[in-house]
Amino acid sequence: GTAVGGGETILRTTNGGTTWNLQYGPTTKELNSVSFTDENYGTAVGGDGYTGTILMTTNGGVSWTSQTIGEVNLFSVYFIDLLRGGN
Repeated sequence: GTAVGGGETILRTTNGGTTWNLQYGPTTKELNSVSFTDENYGTAVGGDGYTGTILMTTNGGVSWTSQTIGEVNLFSVYFIDLLRGGN
């Protein structure tokens, strides 16, 4: 499981939530929401009020890549499969 939050926080568990490991993603933006389509592919979104950010993982949250977008703050994201989602 993965949870996101303030100050670029990404928390990851590999044992059903018994313990959580703190990760830092490739952004300094606040992260507001995360969605996984399966055990490998996930997207997290957020922003700082001036620019938005989208993080993507293809390895279950072990590592993340980032994309900065325009003047928007993203608050939620969900995907039902690799090609269909929303915010």
